[in-house]
Parts: sequence; structure tokens; C-alpha cells
Amino acid sequence: MQMYLRPLLAVALLTAATAQASAAVCSTDTPFTQAPVDLSSVSHIVPLGNLNPEKGHTIPTRHIYVYPKSGAALEVRSPGDVEIVAVVFHPVGSDPNNAAQEKDEWELHLKPCEGVTLYFNHIVDLNKEIVGKFQRSNPVKLDKLVATPVSIALASGSPIGNAKTFDIGLVDMRKPALSFANPTRYAANIEAVLAKFGLSASITAKAVVPRIVPQALYSRCALDYFIPVIRQPMIEKLASSDGATKAQANLLCNSHMQDISGSAQGNWWSTSNPTISFLSDETAVSLSNSNVDSNVPVFSLNSETPGSIPAGIYQFAVGPSTAGEKTAFVNRRFSEIKDTAMYCYEGLAPHKGGPALDGIVLLQLERYRSVTANRMRIEFLKNAKSCSNLAQRTMGPGATLLYR
Repeated sequence: MQMYLRPLLAVALLTAATAQASAAVCSTDTPFTQAPVDLSSVSHIVPLGNLNPEKGHTIPTRHIYVYPKSGAALEVRSPGDVEIVAVVFHPVGSDPNNAAQEKDEWELHLKPCEGVTLYFNHIVDLNKEIVGKFQRSNPVKLDKLVATPVSIALASGSPIGNAKTFDIGLVDMRKPALSFANPTRYAANIEAVLAKFGLSASITAKAVVPRIVPQALYSRCALDYFIPVIRQPMIEKLASSDGATKAQANLLCNSHMQDISGSAQGNWWSTSNPTISFLSDETAVSLSNSNVDSNVPVFSLNSETPGSIPAGIYQFAVGPSTAGEKTAFVNRRFSEIKDTAMYCYEGLAPHKGGPALDGIVLLQLERYRSVTANRMRIEFLKNAKSCSNLAQRTMGPGATLLYR
């Protein structure tokens, strides 16, 4: 359960104690006036939409990552005049997917104005003045984590704590919802979340959970909310998670929303029930584009769905799309697959390098009670070297049915 609790706490945590706290109406779209860290200490920043299925991020992430230069320490400061509305404590060992965690970590949720919430995750050595202001507050225990409702005013530039790599996420409830193929999968269902974590009878949880459910429909790139003189040097640091490839997408900060309705591109689940799917990366498959180069399509597959393929991010050489040719059904871009024909993928290799996958992948869309494709089958044929050797163009019994 812990694997999926951390993402739950990774967005806009506004608890019952702060629900009535007044916040100024946003008078600007750029409320952040200072870089959260000394940018000379930053190696690179990873755009939205990063994939890491081995660590629980099968679908594109809703936050950016800040990486330090080798040996550098990042001193995190408030990027503007904000109110801290919640502090979440992550003790060492609380997240099985964070094996590199060496110290207790903190997650802070900062509100510059009504409708906008910024959060930092993986903060260590939290500022003692901040700690002193919430120690007497009533915490909410959620599995191994502790969330504390607070209302702490913080001036721009005030010290927050230190970090190695840390996350920055932002939710803007003032803007329209993002155009996911099935928005229901990303919408908050409070009763379902309470039940999932065994909190249905908890009065405190009923007050808190409505404020902490991830708002994937409203997550945006945090960099867009900094004044231009601060935003531009941060944008120039956008790169892949290893820092080796500079971001070169049309939208440099990218987006975690890559669904294209009616096509194969986007997120899919092995569960037909869409309720709180955002907490179920283990049942997900993502057919999206690289978050640093939108021209590179990739499979993001965990070891559980479809289960026969090793977890990883796999890319391929995009094939031609000449109509009527056999090759038109091989290695096509996901966004181009809109019919119910079967498509084949060969030569899939790990995104970060390594030997090609020993087999081929088959995809086939279905229209189920819909004029657009809303189901898809995926099958892995191990030891098959080439799509040209495929004896038949039908899915076999080993195919996994996926849903929007």
C-alpha cells in the first residue's frame, strides 16, 4: 500500500485545519519571484512527464525534478510570499521505491494565493523555525507517513531546508481540466480513496482526504509560474533524468497529459473500473513520447502489466506509414494508430541503452460501446525476432485487455 500512498500525498495538501484559512486572490499568473535554489548549484531539471516504471512511475509524472551538480548541496528557499498549509513527514524506509533515501524527508505544500498550490518533496534538514511552528499541531497518520496541517506565513527567500534531488509540483484549480481521454480515471473520488486506505470510519481522514487527493486534471508546469527573469534560466536547464540530453520538445517543460483520444497514444489500465486509477500504476501501461524529445515514442511498462515484459522504458525506430503496405503496420507512432488493425513492434530497446528486447509487441485497438477506440489488447511474443515472421495477424490467448 505504501508504494501508492506517496503519490497520494504528492499534490495540494490542504487539511481541515487550514481549509478555512483565507488566501489572496491571484493578482498575477507568476506569483513566484525567486528561484527555489541557487541555480549555479543545479545540474539539470527534468521536465514533466518523466517515466520510471521500475520505481512506480509507469504513467508520466506530474512534477519536475531538480538535480544538483556533483557534490553540491541544494539549499531550498521559498520562491515567493506563501503560506505553508501542510507538512508531511517521510521517515527513512517509508517508501520501498526510494532505496536511496538516507535521511528523514519532508514534503511541504505552499499556497501563494487562492487556487494555486506548489509543493516540494524530498526536503531534508527542515528549517528549525518551521519545525518549531508546527510541532504542537495535530498530525494525521497515514500508514508510515505523518501529515500535519499548518498555517505558516513564509516570506520570499526564507530558508526551508536542504535537498539532493527534489520534486516541484504545482496545481492550478483556476484553469480548465486537461483533456485526458477518460477524465474519470484522474478525478478524485473521496469515498473510494477512503476505502482504499481503510479510512472510511475516520472523521479526521474524511476532513483531510478531500484536500490531498492528486489533482492530475489540474497539474501544470511549476516553471510557468515564475517571473520571466527567473523562469528562463530554469528552462535552459531542462534535460533528461541523467542530464545527458537537453529538452528539445515543442513545449520544453512538457506535460504529463499525453492522451490522444481515439488513438493508441496515452495511458491504459488493465482494470475496467476507472475509479482512482491514478493510484494504480501497477495496472497501467503508457504509450507516450519522451519527455525531453516529443519525436521519440516510448513504451512504459512495469513488470505486472502485461506481466510478460521486463519493467522498463522501451523505444523503437519509427517505421513508414505508407497506406496499404505491410510495413505500415510495423513500428508506427502511437498517435497514428486509430483503426482496429493489429500493429507490431520490433527492435524495442531500453530507452537508456542496452540490448534489444527478446521478442515483439502486438497492439490492437477495439471500440467497445463507443465510436472511438477505448480498449486495446497488448501481447508480447517472446523469442520472436521480427514482425515479418509473424504467422498470423490475430491476437493470441496471451494478450492482455487494456482500458482507457
